[in-house]
Amino acid sequence: MRASKQLACLLTIGILLAANMASADTISLNFAPNGGVIGTTTSAGVVSVANWNDSATNDISNPSGTDLMDSSGASTTLDYAAAGFDTNYNTNAGNTTGDLILQKDYLDNTGGTATVALSQIPYTAYDIYVYFGSDGGGRTGTIGDGATTYYFKTQGNGNFAYNQTTDTAGTYPTTNYAIFANLSGVSQTLAVTKGSNNSGLFGIQVVEVPEPTTLSLTALGLLGLVRRRRKRA
Repeated sequence: MRASKQLACLLTIGILLAANMASADTISLNFAPNGGVIGTTTSAGVVSVANWNDSATNDISNPSGTDLMDSSGASTTLDYAAAGFDTNYNTNAGNTTGDLILQKDYLDNTGGTATVALSQIPYTAYDIYVYFGSDGGGRTGTIGDGATTYYFKTQGNGNFAYNQTTDTAGTYPTTNYAIFANLSGVSQTLAVTKGSNNSGLFGIQVVEVPEPTTLSLTALGLLGLVRRRRKRA
């Protein structure tokens, strides 16, 4: 009987924590200058969600937008503005899945550094996922948020599996996204810098990091109770 009660407590803890994690919101932005639109019903991204915000599809190299919607379809305060991208281009990713569409069009940086400024971020704590690449493989570059800079080498046409760079030492792994974790503040500026050849940005996700809730604290309390009972036994 005691084991059954402990198991029930552990199951309750798991359910409460899972519910808390599921409450996290995500704001997703797809750069679609050549018409590669994900839309609201298709899921895409490492954090796979629907309700993507597609940038203007009329060949704009430096788009901007206001009050982007989150993964539930609700409007938020998040605004963005791209600057320094001198052209745009596309890969041969195709349109069969959301993840391929995400890696189809990109804002192209053919020289120097280009940026995307995010403002009025509605979350207290969050992670930012940045997707980058090019139609050509083996092109080096960096992506940074002002505090951390990650190095990458583009995957190029034909390789659209998600691979994360965590390199801050300049080894240039072949990858197509980076995560800037545990951020705070209402604004961030992401900068992509050209290395050996031009590359650019496919899209961005801002993922809320949930704060501890009353349910989570209750779950932790239950866990402590289970541990104390085990010690007495």
